[in-house]
Amino acid sequence: MDSSMMIWLAVALAGILLFYFYARLGRLISCVFAGATSGFFALAILWIAGHFVNITVAITPLTLTVAAVFGAPGVIGTLVLPIL
Repeated sequence: MDSSMMIWLAVALAGILLFYFYARLGRLISCVFAGATSGFFALAILWIAGHFVNITVAITPLTLTVAAVFGAPGVIGTLVLPIL
């Protein structure tokens, strides 16, 4: 199994766990909507502001999925991950 498949598998597993915990809270739809909205806005702001401050974040299916599942912390994680 190559590394990109492992990354997709880890994101899928973490997403399933987050949906499980949101469902246990009893607010599945509102939590998922709030997290995805904040993630998409954070990704858009970072992509737009990145042209001015020379920070590059590619808009790929993986970054969109991470933004939808993990929200703003996921976007920051995708920004910091290449530095590590």
